[in-house]
Amino acid sequence: MHLTIVERFRRVIELDVRSLALLRIALGALLLADLAIRVADFSAMYAPEGFAPVGLVRGLEPHPWWSLYLASGDAAFQAGLFLIAAVLAGMLMIGWRTRLATVGCWLLLASLHGRLPVVNNAGDTLLRMLLFWGMFLPLGRAWSVDWRAKAIKTPMDVPHASASSATFAYILQLAIVYWAAGWAKWNDAWLAGDGVHDAMSFGLYSLPLGQWLAEQRALTRALSVGTVWLELVAPCLLFAPLGTTPLRLVLIATFIAFHIGIAATVTVGLFSYVAVAAWLALLPGAFWDRLGVGVAVGVAPKPSAGSRDVLSLYRDASGRPFVWRRSAAALLVWTSLAAVATWNLWQAAADSLPDRLRSWTRSYVNTVMLRQAWSLFGQPPRERIWFVYEARLNDGRRLDLLSRRPGVDQPCPELPALDFANHRWRKLHWRLRFDAGRPYRQPLAEYMARQWNAAHGPNEQIAELKLYCCREPLAGAAVGAQSRELLAQVAAPGTGGNFANAVLSPGEF
Repeated sequence: MHLTIVERFRRVIELDVRSLALLRIALGALLLADLAIRVADFSAMYAPEGFAPVGLVRGLEPHPWWSLYLASGDAAFQAGLFLIAAVLAGMLMIGWRTRLATVGCWLLLASLHGRLPVVNNAGDTLLRMLLFWGMFLPLGRAWSVDWRAKAIKTPMDVPHASASSATFAYILQLAIVYWAAGWAKWNDAWLAGDGVHDAMSFGLYSLPLGQWLAEQRALTRALSVGTVWLELVAPCLLFAPLGTTPLRLVLIATFIAFHIGIAATVTVGLFSYVAVAAWLALLPGAFWDRLGVGVAVGVAPKPSAGSRDVLSLYRDASGRPFVWRRSAAALLVWTSLAAVATWNLWQAAADSLPDRLRSWTRSYVNTVMLRQAWSLFGQPPRERIWFVYEARLNDGRRLDLLSRRPGVDQPCPELPALDFANHRWRKLHWRLRFDAGRPYRQPLAEYMARQWNAAHGPNEQIAELKLYCCREPLAGAAVGAQSRELLAQVAAPGTGGNFANAVLSPGEF
């Protein structure tokens, strides 16, 4: 069957509603996992007795009005928002009031990211982007309570394929992630074959398999160059007008394997799992047809998209033909997509955009929480980095509160990443070195001192605590030479120091 250019384009941007349902379920599960991880750190990061009370964060953020979590520092208020977010995530998973649940999940996730931005990473950003575009996608048209209720009340012929401005935006957003990441790696470190080695040797994020991989120099050189080209070229195939189904399957398998490899070698929080979920939405209808899976469990699939009249694929549940509606939702999608594309272009070539366009883009992405950055190890630090909380106790002993190792002049731990409970703590400490993390240095050191003192007797109380960032170059004449930067210092009452009272009275800080 001969297809016109417009029809081929529609084929390229269509997403199967069963794949979108799988995305919906994955997003709900990821939101619950994210909340579970954050709940474990509730007292440290979100409660008033932690190192980041609402008053501190509100004074640092340029857009504090965006976060509902910054409306009150009361622990019960914060916990209540966590509970509402969990309920909405559960609603999203089962597809009950799907559109409302998606909007609510996005709003509360964006608010949560605004509560303590210094602990967020690319996985958080990608999850927020998927929810944003998901608000305009038919996430509840298969495998959902909503679909089941509508099918029972009013039987209807629900098409398996959906093509719209939102599906196009979703696919383009996914491509932008990798294009931006690949462009950020277009530098000497990656093109010369050192990028993977440096990323795996970094220490703060490295896992055991990553450290082993760092020693395989021939392999890391090939992986470095291959990663750049994979991220720059492979996403272009998402828009190939021919062989769409087989190409999609190959791309999905390739990038899922890519992200499994990342998760096995470096700690990146939920990023790899969110990325895998994003790719699942692109599974073509032929995949589900081959498995015999319909829009509801136990219901056989309708004829595959390829065997039906093209126009029938683009009819909604009421039977109206597919059109690019000039509705408020479509306008928001196109405006947001333009802002996202411009924002990422700005990150790649800041000087190439007019000032007025940059100003509009900055305002828009900040207003609707579309701000994003996909450098993703674009400039891996050519040094090992670890942190030491050097404590002097009342009984005279000295030890590192993180590793519990005695002494003060210890070499770099074999796996510094394992000193931290999860990736949010690693991200927090990494950012302590920069302006974004500077305001949290002293509060964090004081929080660590309070936590230690609360769990130990008088002789083991902290007399003095110093927070250091330690470095060891991986290349150059200074290889193996360690240096330490003092980030914060806490002294107990009677020993000097201007933060002694805060150690004893966290509520007043």
